[in-house]
Amino acid sequence: MGSTSTHVHGRKQHGQTLTAGATRLRLVSGTVLGALVLTGALSACSGSHKNAAGSTGATTAGAQSSSSTGATTAGASRTGTASASSSASATVSTAPGTKVTSGSVNQTVPAKSLETKSAVSLSSPANFGNGVTAKVSEVKTITAKAQGPGEVSGPATEFVLSMTNGTNKTLDLSSVTVTVLDKAGTPFQQMIGSPSKPLSGHAAAGASARGTYVFAQPASFKNPITISFNYSVEAPVVLFTGNAQ
Repeated sequence: MGSTSTHVHGRKQHGQTLTAGATRLRLVSGTVLGALVLTGALSACSGSHKNAAGSTGATTAGAQSSSSTGATTAGASRTGTASASSSASATVSTAPGTKVTSGSVNQTVPAKSLETKSAVSLSSPANFGNGVTAKVSEVKTITAKAQGPGEVSGPATEFVLSMTNGTNKTLDLSSVTVTVLDKAGTPFQQMIGSPSKPLSGHAAAGASARGTYVFAQPASFKNPITISFNYSVEAPVVLFTGNAQ
């Protein structure tokens, strides 16, 4: 009996030992599992936090980029506006003291009238009043041959017109204008054929120049004739009058 009791008691102790070991094993396993779960959770949280931070950083960078782009665009817009304003300002700017007046396409600007000197005889010199003088010589009637458009062969008045530049500047003779009228005011037609050789080029200071002119006489021509001569819009018109031979 004592042996049996001891055997049973030994099995009970052995069973208790196994039970306690199993309990401890379950506790350890639960602790390890819980630690693993906690670690996983912390890792997940850490990942989410990093992702969120990354997203926030990207968003912030995007916002900064947008802000920078907007600032650049605004700056460019302001620069463009300033440039346009500067250009417009340059267009309408005037010298100090200059008075700006508006005009109209329908406005008629009066032509500048030239002073006309009193007529002198065909044999007398005319004075422009600025150091320049002119003279008509060798007036005669010839039979001219038509050579240019609209010209008619027939009686014509030929004369030589000479001028002396008494100024200290060279005169431009490209704008010389010569006309001839008869007693009734009927105009003569200028002819371009030989011996016509009008004034041209320049007259140096202190020098003289001369030109030959041929004008067809009108059918009802009557003496005296009047020759008008002008070489510049800045100079007056001089007149010569007398009978053509």
